[in-house]
Amino acid sequence: MIVTATPGTSRMRSLLRWVGWSTGICSLAACAQTRVLEGGTHTYPGLTNVTVVVTGRCELRLTSGVQPLVGSVVHLDSPDAYLVFTALRPSAVGAGLLSQIRIAGAGAVVNSNCRVVPYGDGAVVVPHGSSFRPLEVFTGPHFTGASTSLTFYVHHRGPGLGAFEGRIESFRLKRGHAVTLAEREDGTGYSRNYVAADGDVELGVLPPQLSGKVRFVYVVPWRWTSKKGIAGDIEAGLNVGWKYNWNLNQNSGADVEYVPIKQNRWWPSLAQDWRSRGSVHLLGYNEPDRPDQANLSVAEALAAWPELLATGLRVGSPAPSDGGRSSSLYPFLQQADAAGLRVDFVAVHYYWCWNPADPAGAANQFYNFLKATYDQVRRPLWITEWNNGANWTSCADPTFAQQAACIAAMIQMLEETPWVERYALYNWVEDVRRVKWDDGSLTSAGAVYRDQPSRIGYLQVAPEPGTRGIGQYSFDDHVRDESGHANHGVTTGSPVFTNGVRGRALVFDGVQTRVSLPPGMVRANGFSFAAWVYWRGGGNWQRIFDFGNSTTHYMFLTPRSSAGTLRFGLRNGGTEQMVETAGFPANRWVHVAVTLSASSAQIYVNGVRVASNATSITPAAFQPRYNFLGRSQWPADPHFNGFMDEVLITDYVLTGEQIARLMTNQPPQFPNRVFDLGTVIQGQPWTASLAGSARDPDPGDSLVGFRKAAGPDWVQVGLDGRLSGTPGPSDVGPQYITVRVTDQAGLNDYAVVKVQVQAVFGSGRWAVDADGLWGDPSRWSEGQIAHGPGQTADFSTLNITSPRTVWLDSPRTIGTLRFGDVSGGQGWSLQTTNEAILTLDSGSSAPPAIVVTNLVTLAVPLAGTNGFAKSGPGLLILAASNSLSGAAYLDSGSSSAADGRVRAAHPAALRHLSRILLRNNNSGSSTLELEGGAGGIDVPATVVVNCRNHATPAVRNLEGTNQLNGPVYLEVGGDRVVFQSDSGLLVLAGPVQYIGSLTGGRNLVFTGSGHHRVTGPIRASTNGAPLGLIKSGAGTLTLAGTHTYTNTTSVQGGTLWVNGTLGPGPVVVSAGAALGGTGVIPGAVTFQAGAVCAPGANEVGRLTLLQPLSLPAGSTLWIAVDPLLRTQAVLRALGGLSGTATLVVTNRTGEPGAFRAGDVYEWFEGVDLRVTFASVTLPPLPLGLAWDTNQIHQGRIRVVRSGVSEPPRVQWEAVPGSGAWRIQWPAAYRGWILETNATDLTNPAAWFPLPDSAFTQEWEVRPTGTSGGVFYRLRAP
Repeated sequence: MIVTATPGTSRMRSLLRWVGWSTGICSLAACAQTRVLEGGTHTYPGLTNVTVVVTGRCELRLTSGVQPLVGSVVHLDSPDAYLVFTALRPSAVGAGLLSQIRIAGAGAVVNSNCRVVPYGDGAVVVPHGSSFRPLEVFTGPHFTGASTSLTFYVHHRGPGLGAFEGRIESFRLKRGHAVTLAEREDGTGYSRNYVAADGDVELGVLPPQLSGKVRFVYVVPWRWTSKKGIAGDIEAGLNVGWKYNWNLNQNSGADVEYVPIKQNRWWPSLAQDWRSRGSVHLLGYNEPDRPDQANLSVAEALAAWPELLATGLRVGSPAPSDGGRSSSLYPFLQQADAAGLRVDFVAVHYYWCWNPADPAGAANQFYNFLKATYDQVRRPLWITEWNNGANWTSCADPTFAQQAACIAAMIQMLEETPWVERYALYNWVEDVRRVKWDDGSLTSAGAVYRDQPSRIGYLQVAPEPGTRGIGQYSFDDHVRDESGHANHGVTTGSPVFTNGVRGRALVFDGVQTRVSLPPGMVRANGFSFAAWVYWRGGGNWQRIFDFGNSTTHYMFLTPRSSAGTLRFGLRNGGTEQMVETAGFPANRWVHVAVTLSASSAQIYVNGVRVASNATSITPAAFQPRYNFLGRSQWPADPHFNGFMDEVLITDYVLTGEQIARLMTNQPPQFPNRVFDLGTVIQGQPWTASLAGSARDPDPGDSLVGFRKAAGPDWVQVGLDGRLSGTPGPSDVGPQYITVRVTDQAGLNDYAVVKVQVQAVFGSGRWAVDADGLWGDPSRWSEGQIAHGPGQTADFSTLNITSPRTVWLDSPRTIGTLRFGDVSGGQGWSLQTTNEAILTLDSGSSAPPAIVVTNLVTLAVPLAGTNGFAKSGPGLLILAASNSLSGAAYLDSGSSSAADGRVRAAHPAALRHLSRILLRNNNSGSSTLELEGGAGGIDVPATVVVNCRNHATPAVRNLEGTNQLNGPVYLEVGGDRVVFQSDSGLLVLAGPVQYIGSLTGGRNLVFTGSGHHRVTGPIRASTNGAPLGLIKSGAGTLTLAGTHTYTNTTSVQGGTLWVNGTLGPGPVVVSAGAALGGTGVIPGAVTFQAGAVCAPGANEVGRLTLLQPLSLPAGSTLWIAVDPLLRTQAVLRALGGLSGTATLVVTNRTGEPGAFRAGDVYEWFEGVDLRVTFASVTLPPLPLGLAWDTNQIHQGRIRVVRSGVSEPPRVQWEAVPGSGAWRIQWPAAYRGWILETNATDLTNPAAWFPLPDSAFTQEWEVRPTGTSGGVFYRLRAP
């Protein structure tokens, strides 16, 4: 043991750590009062009267479940310092131990400077606070280029990624987190979920589908949840680590993770606060193969699947019934894989039965069911419903004792099966199969379930870069692959390194240390493994490596089999094949190598072949997914105890000469990691060379070739180091090529070559009557793809026979867009793939042009800083989220041309524009249309409209609630500007004002069957020109705010609600139209015969008129009263009121029973009130009440009692099957009050009214079971 000490402290080096593992660790109580742990994993029962500082990459484990910190304090001084309590739940740690834990010197506070979450059946304190940034992303492969760090629980998407949008090439993820990367900013398209559970995850090369295409990043904290869970809300007392309940209505607790489910296609909603929910996972549809459950076809499930992917969570498959794997699950996964839809794990149900007296047989049948499923789906399994048979299965029911025995055997099997990630028993399939009774007590099977220890379910898998199966690991204080293929490993916990044969070596502690390698690492017909190994002895069946899927599909190398041999074994479900030799020597460095071809396997020790045997199995046959250094596929086998150094894995067979060279060989070397080779022109051949840029440090050794390890398809790398290729249109932008150089022994080094592909600028004409990719030269005349500032993309010269779609497959810039159909009415659509953006850039100060003859839908994101200018009679639909800024000219500024329409059909279509101009005037026309069906459209821009002389709207609301937030300015031209709402609501939130130079009168016209609301002021013209307002059409116009326009307000149709203050001009209300509101009207108001005056805006409130008002014969005064609030609408006529009108009083609650005797309603205020009513309509009252109308011409009515000629007939009947009784009375007596009395019929104070009985005509009562009678009576209001 090596110890360096200062007074009061003792600092252990790496050697102490692994010696401690091999000899056992003493109690820290016997050591100094303060102890510093710098690395590795340290396990103690507990701490007594000691201060422990955990720093570096280090893990402290305490195994006692009773007072593990007696008089002690633990300092976690590094983000990589973990504190694990193996026998305490997080709630116990949080409640009783946090005061003895410090995070970077400060007291531990959950969710502030640390997390306390499950770690199997225990808990772990993770020193990551709320501001921790666990993900670092890079713009270059192999962690080169610019970098930034991202936090968790934030959907980093699209522009939110800033300069990293579509440019991420590699990343590092800290342990304790998971991340989802997706190609589309909504989280859909191709995506991958990566988990850093055992250690940090480093991915040096993204899969080709994500390389340079990531536009969505979502990071969540990880929980080391145990396998054992429960289906339903019965988790209390069962010691489970997780639950789900066929819903999405709960949050995870400290000890139990709540896993949400998308139960069926339409429910529940996934619009959730996932931070509060506290789960990393999302389950898919429940039993889609059953008509009484999710009831979805495979096609329907696939069509809706992107909604689940958009959450960014780790997503589980739809869970079929146990009879639906072949018809539902397997086709779903096959088609999802083909479509590039992510499915991270597979959920299944199981209720098969077995002989209840044979628990081993029940467990074996269960295993075979799961194994057959796993072999098909090749993903971790969650069994989200299961039991030992069910009420619909055919076997005999077990006894309670038999059920307990079967459950014990089945859960033991589930715990020992590595690819079973989680399981949740279902409780309600006959009482004998329960684990828990409704009163909370456990059955004997429940006690077995409770007492089963449960291990962490997730088995770490290293991320797969999608390159070749070559890995080179020097273990020089890291587990990164140095071959250039980025097959980086993930270590468990806190790895320790020591001196090796060359540089450093990785220490395997024989307890938990292992290295997980990527799933695609070993899948070829050829295979080689070579390493320096120092084995410290120990039990049989340790693994130097084990690559496989299960205990029936694997290949491994053990230093000592049960026969005492060094054995290489393979199995593909049948009989194991092997080659072996004499036992592996312990306690010294030995070079060992294995090679495997399609026909034989060889073992080499210290460069000499010592064993060979014929074999027929290769990893290509079973495609290993779980690939470990130091760990077996068999959970009971011991971990490797020793060191490894200079590991080399290849997907080809190394020769004996190469293996012999590895004994002394050093890898070749590039002098630089990155070579920037400048600019490459799109479409032009390019060549460069790295020859001479690498060297081999070994005398007599030489380089045998350069190869491309990763990079775009257009680049080829020759063995001589020559790079060549011709980039295509989709390759524009930065491109990275990883070049590997290899020496005679098979060792490698790599370098990253960066080039910038520059697009070729030029105008182009679409030349075929067909859909296609923008970047396909065959679609353009003479192969010239339109691209570049000031260039034109012309889609207007063809006679297209049907609507055509063009997909923008890479970012483009264009100055002019033209769309048309030379002899028909067909339209065009521009769609985006790979989230490509179209930048509008004229190359000058002029706005880019869009010319539309018929119809075009731009469902592609538009960028640019100078807006656009639209012309032509067609319809331009903006159907994407656009970052386009500047001014948009929606027409040509003509006094006679019809320049069609521009329709915003996405909430963010116009979000970044500063000005929108509709300049056509007089006889000229153009329209801005707002279609908010996909979400309300907010337009912050200033809108400038020239006046016209016709009814064509300038702004038209098609659907939804849409809002013009900026000012609306009217310019010279005709005599009006029309705002039309066909459906929904159009809101004008900014000021409206005529700013033109001419002084003729103008009108704002609001029309249509939809509605308008003006919350900004309509101001007087800047030059004094008269500005009036016309309301027509069936919809409602609401005027809020204070208005100063001066000319007439004409209400020709629909309803005008004045909820603010109008200008001084007169108001004229035509027949069939209505005026009301709660505001103030200063000018004279004229109601024509057939018009309606409705103060209160269809509810209670006060409308104030400052000038005299005369209500002519044929007009109607509409007053709404509210009997619940005892109030009514009020007409405040401060200039006097006269005339003869029709009076209509309405009950706005619709509930006659709300009226009470004595209610008084008064609706006139003011002076000189001399109105009479030609006819009166009053709301109905319950029997026993009547209206007193003696003062109705003064605007006052009162509710009084009246006689009842016949008492109500009350019926009393039993409600079948419920034990309740129903009291009913005739509808004419609705409004009467049901009262109850259980004490004294003669005492009036003993009768109690039943709330809300006045609003119904029946009442249900349920006997309470107490002695004595209960009486009911119905009384008049």
